[in-house]
Amino acid sequence: MIRIGAVVQRYGDGVVGGAETLARDVCERLNASGCDVTVFTTTATDYITWANEFAPGESVLRGVRILRFPVDRQRDIAAFNRFSELFFQSPARERDELLWIFEQGPQSPQLLKALESEYRHYDAFLFFTYLYLPTVLGMEKIDRPIALFPTAHDEPPLYLEIMRPVFSRPERLFFLTGAEQELVKRVFGPRPGMELVRTGLDIPAGVDGESFRRRHLIFGAYMLYAGRIERGKGLEEIFEVYPSLRKFLRYILRCGIATWWIWFFWGASSWRSPIWKGSVMPVSFPSPKNCPLFGARLFHCNHQHWKVFPSPHWSLSDKGHPCWPISAVRR
Repeated sequence: MIRIGAVVQRYGDGVVGGAETLARDVCERLNASGCDVTVFTTTATDYITWANEFAPGESVLRGVRILRFPVDRQRDIAAFNRFSELFFQSPARERDELLWIFEQGPQSPQLLKALESEYRHYDAFLFFTYLYLPTVLGMEKIDRPIALFPTAHDEPPLYLEIMRPVFSRPERLFFLTGAEQELVKRVFGPRPGMELVRTGLDIPAGVDGESFRRRHLIFGAYMLYAGRIERGKGLEEIFEVYPSLRKFLRYILRCGIATWWIWFFWGASSWRSPIWKGSVMPVSFPSPKNCPLFGARLFHCNHQHWKVFPSPHWSLSDKGHPCWPISAVRR
């Protein structure tokens, strides 16, 4: 049996994030295919603060063994953002890149020690997301074949010198889109082992968007954003144009062309916008058990439903996957 170690900064039911969802999906599929999978992660659920929420130690989730290690230092996101802004404004030769990685976190020395002492028991390792400390420093602890899912965006940290070994050390780099692959080629140069992969999608039975309508008393069309509600996701522009959009839609209503529109925001929130009222309705994150069916019911798209992906960094969104097959089924 092949033994796989997986390293990701957060893992588990209720953890919101595209890379974390990818890690969970890949690990569960590998486990179902007969591999022995162990996840090395932290006890954090929130990437804003890295606060310890899960219990440390060993657990099992849908057949996947999880080893969680505590975070030694929580993050003050406002202080980090101020530090990061000054950091990237300074000349490259004056930057302490390792300090930025430590401030980024999550800082879990026990996780790094476990990788160093336990890696010999595994045949290969998967790392998810290039951006965080467990990946940047964790790779140094392992003398085994490594595959990295970088989930890379065109953002300042990608261009740091400390990231070069992160992209040169792995034997395989797995990309989710051609755009991501071309970005990494442009920044780090082409190399063997770059592969474009597919993550797949399980479509639940009984997809029915009408139950969501009835639950929230929706009688017209609506728009949906699904994801973390925070700055940097492209929501600034959405919130800026939303009042004008409402005025326009009122005019359409008077002309008898459409029915009322509602924005639904689905996901964890660390930011409240001034327009967060009226026809903007936050929807609580679904339970892990109901998440696939909930997502499928919401994301089917036709002339009355709009799914919005506002982030300029996304070349792929795991929240958008269900749109395509379900909308095709409906046609």
